[in-house]
Amino acid sequence: RNGSAVSQIMDTDIYKNPKVYSKVISITGVKIVNYCSPLYFANAEMFRQRVIKKTGLDPGKLILARRKFLEKEEKGKEKEERKEERKEARKRKSSSLVTMKSQIISQLEMQDDFDTSSPHTSYVNFHSDDDNVGEQDPPPPTLELKPTPFHTLILDLPGVCFMDLTGINTLIK
Repeated sequence: RNGSAVSQIMDTDIYKNPKVYSKVISITGVKIVNYCSPLYFANAEMFRQRVIKKTGLDPGKLILARRKFLEKEEKGKEKEERKEERKEARKRKSSSLVTMKSQIISQLEMQDDFDTSSPHTSYVNFHSDDDNVGEQDPPPPTLELKPTPFHTLILDLPGVCFMDLTGINTLIK
């Protein structure tokens, strides 16, 4: 039968349709689909539908699902960044007087400590992180993409004696 899934016959290197042979075993994570007709414009869509039916996976839908997943992840990251920016702005507003005071004191101390005869240089940190001690943000929610039921697809195409551009495009899809 054309467009069938195949499995390995026990203790051999031969792969046949499990509906025809009873002693077959499936290889975990591998799907093998056999197709024995030319792949051209007249049957390209039929080939595509058979592969989807036998594997249980539509690559077009998988690509769309991955795009949506990545878009959701990006939106989540952007939302977290905006939340952090708002938090920083509020913190700057509330602690601007404290920061200004510490900067003035630090600058005065630096002037007092500055000695031209001394070979060493002093560095002063003008930003204080004492305001958010003990505050921790909860980890951002993570989205998980459902794994595919297999990792390898083998297309066994012994009867494909020619392909046209539509058949090639179908294989690419």
